[in-house]
Amino acid sequence: GGARYSQLKCISCLTCVRVCPYGAPTADKDGLVGIDADVCQACGICFTQCPAKAIDLEVVSEQELAARIDAAAAGGGTLEFGCWYPQTRVAPEARAVMLPCTGRLSVTMLLRALEAGAEKVYVAVCSEDDDGHFVHGHRQTRAAVQEARSLLEDIDLEPDLIELKVVAEKKCLKGAAG
Repeated sequence: GGARYSQLKCISCLTCVRVCPYGAPTADKDGLVGIDADVCQACGICFTQCPAKAIDLEVVSEQELAARIDAAAAGGGTLEFGCWYPQTRVAPEARAVMLPCTGRLSVTMLLRALEAGAEKVYVAVCSEDDDGHFVHGHRQTRAAVQEARSLLEDIDLEPDLIELKVVAEKKCLKGAAG
């Protein structure tokens, strides 16, 4: 259930090769990319960084994530994006959209939550000292949240509509159950 790659959409920029912490995407001498399904952990970092949108995830496709967000945000209230590992909730009162890793979130999906009706969005993230189940996922999450907050500010909306919430230290360790 890892990353799916479309050779037709790929522009051979090799971003996926550079950003994957596991080395799942590789390129041949002609720049053609392949993703090793046995190595891919489905963290979503390559997906969020691909400028050509040539990558999707089998475990939570872009279409499935959009549908989950729309359903959770319907009717307003608070929406929380959280990780499967360790499934620690930072806002138990919120409607949750759980992902393999919040590093899977793109700026587009963060903003979609507000557009779909959420009044507040929390994003669970591992502490900076804790690489979590998915190595470096927290870095991607932080970058996406910061960019989304900047965009909100640019259009005169309150950036605090989207907030990072750090999961208790050492709760994100590889394989940790909580």
